[in-house]
Amino acid sequence: AIVVGICEQNSLVAPEPVTAFGAMFDRSPLALVRRRGAPLTRVAAHADTVKLLEAILGDGAEVVEVERSDEAARADLLARGAVDGVQCYHTTEPLSFFGPGGGLDARGFE
Repeated sequence: AIVVGICEQNSLVAPEPVTAFGAMFDRSPLALVRRRGAPLTRVAAHADTVKLLEAILGDGAEVVEVERSDEAARADLLARGAVDGVQCYHTTEPLSFFGPGGGLDARGFE
């Protein structure tokens, strides 16, 4: 039997072995938005990406779980300095963070 499914990048840190893995994009759309030039010490991430970001960032940053669907809340965490960075998907979310009503000025973030 062949099992076919769709999953996200968190499959790369799955507890079970992965036999085959195909991507929807040529590279992962996973990205971080942070204050320009600031160190990453506390990062907000979706529940299904916390372990992946912990592995990528190492011991230098605390990764805190936030609600996946609430882009405005993540932008607010970053704008008021509650976190130094937030997970986003570069395909859509930066537009909502930095667009009209998004709450972030793109000149201060990277």
